[in-house]
Amino acid sequence: MRLLHNFYGWVRFFGIQQVPRIIWYSLSKAWHNLRFNYGSLRQKRIPHKYPGNLIGAEATLNGARCRFENAALYIDFLTADMVRIYWEPGQIPYPYAIEKNEWFKIHVSLSESEGEWLISSSAIKIQLGSDGSLWFDNSTGLSLRQEETPEMFGEPNNPGWISHVRLRPEECLYGLGEQAGPLNLRGTSHRIWNTDPRGGYGPGVDPIYMPLPVYMSLHEEGSYLVFYENSFPAIFDFTGESEDHAETCNITFEGGSFRYFFISSHPADTLRLFTQLTGRPILPPKWSLGYHHSRWGYRTEKEIRSLAAGFASHSLPVSAFHLDIDHMKGFRTLTVDENRFPDLAGLANELDLQGIKLVSIVNPGVKIDSEYPVYQEGLRDNRFLTDRQGKLVKGVVWAGWSVFPDFTDSKTRKWWKDQYQNLIRSNIAGFWHDMNEPTSFSLFSNMDLPSNATYKLDGSSGDHRQAHNLYGLLMNRSGFDALIEARPSRRPWLLSRSGWVSQQRYAWNWTGDVESSWGSLRMTIATVLGMGLSGIPYCGSDIGGFSGNPSAELFLRWFQMATFLPFFRTHSAITAARREPWIFGEPYTGIIRNHLKFRYQLMPYLYSMAWQTAQTGLPFIRPLFWLDLQDQNLWEIEDSFLLGNHLLIAPILKPNETRRKIYLPKGKWTSWWDENQYQGPGTVELEVTINNIPLLVKSGSLIPLEDSGNLYLHVFPPESDDQSSPLILYNDSGDGFGDSRLDRFQIEYHSNRLIITREGEGVFPFPYNKIYIKIHPIRGKKYLIDDQETTLKNNFLETNLFDRIEIEF
Repeated sequence: MRLLHNFYGWVRFFGIQQVPRIIWYSLSKAWHNLRFNYGSLRQKRIPHKYPGNLIGAEATLNGARCRFENAALYIDFLTADMVRIYWEPGQIPYPYAIEKNEWFKIHVSLSESEGEWLISSSAIKIQLGSDGSLWFDNSTGLSLRQEETPEMFGEPNNPGWISHVRLRPEECLYGLGEQAGPLNLRGTSHRIWNTDPRGGYGPGVDPIYMPLPVYMSLHEEGSYLVFYENSFPAIFDFTGESEDHAETCNITFEGGSFRYFFISSHPADTLRLFTQLTGRPILPPKWSLGYHHSRWGYRTEKEIRSLAAGFASHSLPVSAFHLDIDHMKGFRTLTVDENRFPDLAGLANELDLQGIKLVSIVNPGVKIDSEYPVYQEGLRDNRFLTDRQGKLVKGVVWAGWSVFPDFTDSKTRKWWKDQYQNLIRSNIAGFWHDMNEPTSFSLFSNMDLPSNATYKLDGSSGDHRQAHNLYGLLMNRSGFDALIEARPSRRPWLLSRSGWVSQQRYAWNWTGDVESSWGSLRMTIATVLGMGLSGIPYCGSDIGGFSGNPSAELFLRWFQMATFLPFFRTHSAITAARREPWIFGEPYTGIIRNHLKFRYQLMPYLYSMAWQTAQTGLPFIRPLFWLDLQDQNLWEIEDSFLLGNHLLIAPILKPNETRRKIYLPKGKWTSWWDENQYQGPGTVELEVTINNIPLLVKSGSLIPLEDSGNLYLHVFPPESDDQSSPLILYNDSGDGFGDSRLDRFQIEYHSNRLIITREGEGVFPFPYNKIYIKIHPIRGKKYLIDDQETTLKNNFLETNLFDRIEIEF
């Protein structure tokens, strides 16, 4: 019965004409995988091998080379806080994930004692045991990481590797890219293999679209991040146990190199170094931080115009519409159905005048069609994946039987880049890359390509195991280059479902086809936080879930949470009920309107954060432990998050909630909505209504809002002078690479006086008419703006640009 139920679901979802293709492809892929994997299974049966005894070590420029009986180990410090560990034998990866290759020489010491070696920088000490075990300590001798002797298996010259890392009892583990699990991954196991989880997924599904071989550890003696530069399939098992019954993290790579980067510092400094290594996102165009709306099922220009009219008539601001596969000609990627969209350029220009950008979906699968130019050119120039016999690798996507570009070939990336030009000339503002795990529909097993697919890997050549996880990253790189080349005076914007480490350089992410459920709403927080801790700062989810029909309350609560996520979009499946923001009627439409307006009012804060992310690689949303690593009560909180260091958001994650418990980090916190104050650390309970979700502001914060061309600065005085942090307000034209300005606002509080100073730099004009300043929640006795006494007007100070404000209490 279950099989019949699944079959009916496939017919309903894909159409009856697709089902025979999917069945044939599924059987064909299973046969090819069986033949290909037979050799791999034989290799796995080869007994595991160890490095053997340590023979000796010698100093290198920034570290050491250590010789074992069966292996060699290279330890290279790139900075005092970051070291690269590389075991041979193994295939050195092509550096797709690495942006910075040149580092300054630093002082590294090497010494030997009783057969063990110590390699040290000023920040990290590494003790190498005679059996290949590694102990990482900080400069004061606190233990950061203990790694047991690694194991090798399989091919002698390109083995698989197994690593065992001992875990402390209190240790928490975060990251691994996109996961559908908890924030703290301790006690879970995850496969690193980009995977379409077959439509709507929920908590616990593994793997999903973009798992990454990078994780962060936090324990009593320190914090560190590890990135394994290996794109082969891997298992990160955080449930292991050693022979002496200590809990372990067991990491297995099926092939490739055992090469990783170890970075130890505060999580913020760790991510700065990690994104210095792997690259940082460019500053996005300002419109991309607004609200996006989409639906699979908007089939015509008329529907899109009607949609725009609906937003206008309901007074709902929106920045972008996304065109799903409906706008394509027979679902052929990079095409437009001229019957249903006869004037795409005209539509895009018309929407642009209303402040709405048009984004087009692009899938990598190219329909096999002798009259389809993209297929003709790619076939002629050998741009598509082939198997070991040189035959085209075929799969089934929305367009039917299709082939797939080899994005690991620089010539193919350049060719694919040129295919975007027609859409760019139609004023498409950005691209939405989907199905780029890559996915091919399959009745059973993973929805991916067969294992016998071969890839050029920019001259090194390899198979699907090595290249699969890189596919989305390199497709995104090609799309990014297309936009940069075609519009050098505008910033590119891409959204992608899949990718790999360093994805942040090219594209944003969303969490794919998440199901509509309260559990998925809660899961989204941990997923987006984990992406940020893996170096991916721009992420969000389909509001209300992609599949299924959320209740009005679930949709509203999801919308309220998403108001504070970097990527803010509504999207749903064609089989789901319509999801326009006004569809549920009042009071929901009015509440959604208020949140949309607040999102746009918050734009100075968000845009300034985007600028800081471009400089530092730090994520927009952060776990609560970010503010206080010493408070272990914060380490596993996954129902609340920070937006920057100043705003704490506690979404409502259950139906019919009237009260919300929140554990606060240390310090004083003020409710944005009613100015009630709460003292952390500790748990507080707030009353909630349907109108909003808890939003609290940390004392010592200055929150900028924009309304009607004016800047509103909301000041939350610090408890003492050392508890304030500056506001760096960034402004420019909102797009392009022209002039900009920075205004740095600093709060000082001492002797019952609050002093706000401003220092500006840059030639871009200050873009606001007036500045209005409000002090929360107290009132002063005397107000001076640049030494001139003034008074409050409707609880605000009104001024132009200033250098110094002094308030006496």
